[in-house]
Amino acid sequence: MLTGDALHTQHEHGAYLRRRGAHYLAIVKKNHPGLYAQVRKLSWADIPLGHRTRDTAHHRHEIRRLKVAAFCHLDYPGVRQAIQVVRWRRG
Repeated sequence: MLTGDALHTQHEHGAYLRRRGAHYLAIVKKNHPGLYAQVRKLSWADIPLGHRTRDTAHHRHEIRRLKVAAFCHLDYPGVRQAIQVVRWRRG
């Protein structure tokens, strides 16, 4: 399992890893506008909440929510799942 930052979310990187039989986690941000738009348009409201944490540390309150769903129609080599991470921080 490989992970990388958003800089490595390039089609060429994903295709190379798939040819090598690797599994990877690609971070999608606005530096990849086409894929970012596809992921934003997924039906996240219909997907149940998978995990939620609520923490307090260093005088900050933080909530994290995770949703995971299987998709096969995203334009990225070998994509099978999408994970949505939402964080709220109040200090």
